[in-house]
Amino acid sequence: MIINMNTYMIPNYSQQVSAGGSPVRKGIYSTLGILSFIYLTVTIILFYKRRQRIADIRYRPLRLTIFNSIAIIMLCVMFCFRSGFYPMEYPCFLIHWPSYIGFFLVCASITCRAIVFIWVARYHMAKLRISLMPESNTIPISPMTPFTPVHDRMGNTGNPAARLLRQLKKWKKNATDIWMTQRILYPTIAIAFLLAFIFQITSPDLSLIPMRTECPIGSEHIPVFIILSLFLFIICPILIYLLYNIRDAYGLRNELMVTLIVGSFSFIMFFIWEYSASGLRLYFGSFMFPWVTLILSHTLSITIPVWKSYKYSFDISKLASFHDKRISRSKKYEQFEKVLADPDLFKLYKGNINFLIIIIKRSLLTTNFFFFIACAVACFCTELILFLEEYQFLKMLVAKCCTPTKKSLFPPPPTPKLHVSDDIHITFNEENLFIKESSILPPLSPASYISTPCTKSIVETVSAASWIPFPYELRTDYRMFYDSYLDLNSDLAINFSGSIVNTVKNLIANDQFELSMYENAREETLTLLYVNTFEKFLRMFESEIRSKKIFDN
Repeated sequence: MIINMNTYMIPNYSQQVSAGGSPVRKGIYSTLGILSFIYLTVTIILFYKRRQRIADIRYRPLRLTIFNSIAIIMLCVMFCFRSGFYPMEYPCFLIHWPSYIGFFLVCASITCRAIVFIWVARYHMAKLRISLMPESNTIPISPMTPFTPVHDRMGNTGNPAARLLRQLKKWKKNATDIWMTQRILYPTIAIAFLLAFIFQITSPDLSLIPMRTECPIGSEHIPVFIILSLFLFIICPILIYLLYNIRDAYGLRNELMVTLIVGSFSFIMFFIWEYSASGLRLYFGSFMFPWVTLILSHTLSITIPVWKSYKYSFDISKLASFHDKRISRSKKYEQFEKVLADPDLFKLYKGNINFLIIIIKRSLLTTNFFFFIACAVACFCTELILFLEEYQFLKMLVAKCCTPTKKSLFPPPPTPKLHVSDDIHITFNEENLFIKESSILPPLSPASYISTPCTKSIVETVSAASWIPFPYELRTDYRMFYDSYLDLNSDLAINFSGSIVNTVKNLIANDQFELSMYENAREETLTLLYVNTFEKFLRMFESEIRSKKIFDN
């Protein structure tokens, strides 16, 4: 009996060896597998170590990205060695386990990354839209408040933009890296491991003793085929549809789109190559199609950000102290100030009307007032632009209070009103950066009001602001400014350094308002805007900047 078994096993083994690939093929694919492992491992380690120096790390879910890369390592190494030792020299269980854990994890992590990015983009769009949308068809303009502050609009239940923002806020805690990892990825890994273990102990094709190297299609492949089919034919089209009209300055949308589109094509080619071109598989393995996609995805999401972190190196943890004399005296920062001082170019920082209209059916608002924000939303820095705009409003109020002829700035009642057309078209004052209507608001006298760009402080604009007592009538406006941009619970809160927030918070708590209490916050806002957006702004609007010739001097 024993002799017969050995006699049976020896020919089978020799048959498997003869059925294997050539030594050259084994060497090529084995080398490729080793190089893939080294490349993927080194870059993911560098990505983790240099995460604080990657400019857009705030919008790259760290845990989702790392889990995605771990799955890519498992799959790419398996793809290479399986292709090299094809058809019957590679153990089936070494295909089985990486396939289950890898495919389940890749599909789940890419889906979660796309969902997080879509939510962030729509959330920033909603925050800017709420500052542009009027509360009703007619907006009263009081003598002290030319437009309704963003803080008030966010609390107005009748504002459609506010309703959209509240709907998005319901999912705020769910659209995070931690929540997606704990609630989606961990269960996915557990399910994949459980299914792989069940089929490992029940399927004879996955036996370890004797080790099976001939791997026919069986019931153990059904869960993998189901998850891939759901991802390719249902999830991918939905995600591509949701990502299509989003534009961002970091290239995150393009990364996801390339991964989804190329990935769908490559997996379709894998199935065609695997089950219809058996002869060609001896020269080019079917697993090489998904291998190319996974390497491309890893390069876009990991390698390029790491490379940029060396080329454009800065430390996010030290960003609070970034606004120093060296930066403020640099030539590029002077160009940045010129852009902010130019009314037309500053409007481009917020949005370009030529690029704004998007198909209304993609909006959750029942209005055609749907803006594509060219730079503010593209860089996910809506709060920074709104901060500077409302700072300009505070500056105007201070100028009014510090002017002896302040009573002549606004006429007595009836209170003027801004009428908005049926298509909700509104206009902005190009000098003062808030809503106006030239036929309604009285012109401000140059002698009574001095306009300066947002790069100039209140004290630089109104010298009296450095010594006069704080006007009581400005307390509400200054407090709402804090509630909007420095209160950590605000939807428009900016990530200021703790010292800035605590200083202002203590002044308000002790009822010691100062006209210049927001100057440090303004400087840090300018720094954040400069570091995060200016290079991208120059690329996005190169022709407009060249036509203005403001950098020629």
